[in-house]
Amino acid sequence: MSLRDSFDTNATKKEREFSIEDYLKERVKHYGGKCYKFTSPGYAGMPDRIILYKGAVAFVEVKRPGAKPRALQEKRMDEIRQHGGLAFWVSTREEVDRLMMRLVLNG
Repeated sequence: MSLRDSFDTNATKKEREFSIEDYLKERVKHYGGKCYKFTSPGYAGMPDRIILYKGAVAFVEVKRPGAKPRALQEKRMDEIRQHGGLAFWVSTREEVDRLMMRLVLNG
């Protein structure tokens, strides 16, 4: 264990989440869409990314493999869906691929 690792117990988890997020950005770009980082100051629990693809707008929460959204994150995604929006969460490359297929086929 390096000295850095002894202070940052989440280093491996963060790297894996960033890996999934990078893959999401790559796949969206591959299909010609846009994938923006989303922050909503003063409104916690909002999804990490907004995808624009052929008229569709989708909010996406990215988690590390095996992780699930927190209760507040689920609540925010439910609010988006209740207003007719698309909201998803992904934690693996396979889930990213399925999300993109859904957007591509419905876009």
